[in-house]
Amino acid sequence: LNEVCTRLSGLGLPSTCVQRGPELLSRGEHRRAAAMARTAALIPFLIASFVAAVLFWQADAVALLLLKDVSVAPIVRLICLGIAGYRLRTTCLLLLKAWQRFGLLGALRVSNNLVRLLSLGGYWLAGIEGLLATLVIGQWLLALVALVMLRDVLFSEARLAAPLQLARYSAPYYLNGFVRFGTMQADQLLVGVALLPEQLATYYVIRQLFDFLVMYVDTLVDSFLPRLSELRVAGRDRVNQAFRWTSRFLAVAVIPLCCIVASLSYPLLEVYGGAKYLSANMPLATLALAALFYTSYSYYGAHVYALGRPVEHLGQESVGSLLNVGLGLLLMTGLGIQGFA
Repeated sequence: LNEVCTRLSGLGLPSTCVQRGPELLSRGEHRRAAAMARTAALIPFLIASFVAAVLFWQADAVALLLLKDVSVAPIVRLICLGIAGYRLRTTCLLLLKAWQRFGLLGALRVSNNLVRLLSLGGYWLAGIEGLLATLVIGQWLLALVALVMLRDVLFSEARLAAPLQLARYSAPYYLNGFVRFGTMQADQLLVGVALLPEQLATYYVIRQLFDFLVMYVDTLVDSFLPRLSELRVAGRDRVNQAFRWTSRFLAVAVIPLCCIVASLSYPLLEVYGGAKYLSANMPLATLALAALFYTSYSYYGAHVYALGRPVEHLGQESVGSLLNVGLGLLLMTGLGIQGFA
């Protein structure tokens, strides 16, 4: 629900900040960049708040669609309370990336992982409601901390960028958000709709381990992205030089880790999920090896994103999304969660 609402509410505005922000800052246009950032933070937050209110109102229907059980509607309503906070935190992460404040960005990501760990304490105290309440409160606290980190950008003045002009430029990124959802998140949604809740729970466990690899790769690639936006001003030779060095660095940093996770899938599941999830060791090994290809896809995509036109990045993501959803549905019918992995 958080991911869907994030896609609906963003309008592509935060992505435009990541692409255009470093270039504007390198040219000394700080006020223009800050106005764009304020617009990209405010409008998606307002839209996310409205969408969350609608989902809160229609919680029974959402529970019936996703969990096949209308009695869990109160849990859906609890999740809805955190949607706007999740949207705001996500926007601030992108703005920290655009402004190249990687120390603060890393601290916020580590804090988010700590919140997820603390949520286990909430589960121990009050069950699933306690876990979700901890996550919701944590998202809002992290969003407020992120606003403090960006106070010199967001609150130095009240000037906004022209919303319609910014939205028109960002439209391919907005469409790309839904396409990206198909590439990275639709598997969990389709497994939940098409298979049994027990299979969704198993897939969720292995996806969590896969997501740690994705987060690791994204952290590495994200550190290069703002620099790429600056290098487009310096010329093609500088871009080529940076590409050669960073691709070698990524290979050394990612390949050994993915191979280790794939080879240790069984003991990792035993520690992380428990005995009832051990049958998913092959899907986990498959996803760990898939992280190698995700690294190449993400790294090449970062160059298209930073150096190309928005519509070119949309085309790249569209191919990935169609393959992920189409092949996933085709293979899931005979192989279950292994097919989607």
